[in-house]
Amino acid sequence: MVAAYIAAIERGLSPDRLEASRPQGGDNLAMATTYFWNIALCQSLYASLGTLEVSMRNGIHDALTAYFGNAAWYDTPNLLLTREADQIADVKQKILRARKPLIPPRAVGGLNYGFWTSILDSAYGNTIWTATNPAFLVQQAFPHAPLHYQVRTRAHDRFNTIRTLRNRVSHHEPIWRGVLLPNGRIVPAANLYADAIDAIGWVDPTLQASLVALDRFPIIHQNGRVMVEWEIKRHLGIL
Repeated sequence: MVAAYIAAIERGLSPDRLEASRPQGGDNLAMATTYFWNIALCQSLYASLGTLEVSMRNGIHDALTAYFGNAAWYDTPNLLLTREADQIADVKQKILRARKPLIPPRAVGGLNYGFWTSILDSAYGNTIWTATNPAFLVQQAFPHAPLHYQVRTRAHDRFNTIRTLRNRVSHHEPIWRGVLLPNGRIVPAANLYADAIDAIGWVDPTLQASLVALDRFPIIHQNGRVMVEWEIKRHLGIL
């Protein structure tokens, strides 16, 4: 029965994609269980990753609004490099095509995670993050971050590393066995999740506490494989 089930779902998923979910030494049931458990893990990360993106964006935006004295700080001449300037222009065009007012909250809300991590990159180390105290604006953006992370380079590294997990989740790729970072390290998804939760608290500890109280990733990560296997067996009538 399990063999027939695998053959059936392979038509929709492809054998290679399904095979990538086979644990070392695992049988077909373990392979299917891992595949669907991975989906559950990705789904359970949407809340934390989405909240991280919004809080990071708002923290940076509020800090730069105060620093430049203008909520449309991104329009400051010669401030943005070509890639980020093009993203701003694209967002503005989408807003105008939708016949909506071109106001800063709408423009800022249309920018993706990559834009904000780029703003923290070293390319802007001499243009944006140049207060008398080099950490001043980072402290304004992330007022509750530990002192160790109230530095542009370290804040960037944290958010950019989490971006790898976010991209994996967005593209439905395996995260159950860890996430391969650009530097070649494999980091457990649970570690990156913990980093995301921590970084949300850099901006808003109350928001962080609310998310922790409601978030399901820890349950899915700890017990999800068993739950998924039970559901597959029930579906197949082999309990």
